Amino acid sequence: MRLHDDIHNYYEKIMIEEIIKRQLEKHYNEDVMADFCCTVLNQLPARYIRYDVDMEFYLPQVERIHMEERVNIAIDVAISQIAKKRADMSKELTQAPTHVKLAVDLIMLLEQHEVAADDVLKALEIIKSDYEKKRLNTNIQPA
Repeated sequence: MRLHDDIHNYYEKIMIEEIIKRQLEKHYNEDVMADFCCTVLNQLPARYIRYDVDMEFYLPQVERIHMEERVNIAIDVAISQIAKKRADMSKELTQAPTHVKLAVDLIMLLEQHEVAADDVLKALEIIKSDYEKKRLNTNIQPA
């Protein structure tokens, strides 16, 4: 028996079903979704099983409904925590220097488009070289 293949927390299945139903994966990137799932599951008790079919067959409907309600509450809490964290970050970002704001915007754009890290680094080398030339040309202009 391999524990990581044979045993899992049934709350994970219910959580995934609710995430799909709410289409939350469309609102958050993979990193945020991973943190989101941890936040949700850490609010719930563990309910370890081997086979989903056994749980679905033997679990009383009332208990299933109660589990779904707990998952929904945990998801709502996680959504509000993410919103608060984003608001806090946004507040901090408005006070950040321009280059930090630009870096955050670029990172978000690149992550949204899932640009490979090697391509990003190559592009940044080109951008850096170009802007260093522009800075030199700007500083040499006659007074």
